[in-house]
Amino acid sequence: MLSEQDARSIAERAVDRLGGADALDALFREAHEPYPVQELIVDEFRVLVRLRHRSGPASVNVGPYTFDLQDRQLVLANTRSDD
Repeated sequence: MLSEQDARSIAERAVDRLGGADALDALFREAHEPYPVQELIVDEFRVLVRLRHRSGPASVNVGPYTFDLQDRQLVLANTRSDD
């Protein structure tokens, strides 16, 4: 079972691989562009990093956890139950 702490660590490493929080925070998508997603494998976990848009932050999905990039910090946005 993946803990929140482990998921956060994996998410942080994924963000680092993509240039760090500053780089991701500086990038955004335009309203008419498709929602850009980077898919990475970190410690055998699939990680999806979505670029921010004008009305919301970048987000990182690891297992059932979603973290938003707010003020260059990963903040737990929600968890998903696969029940």
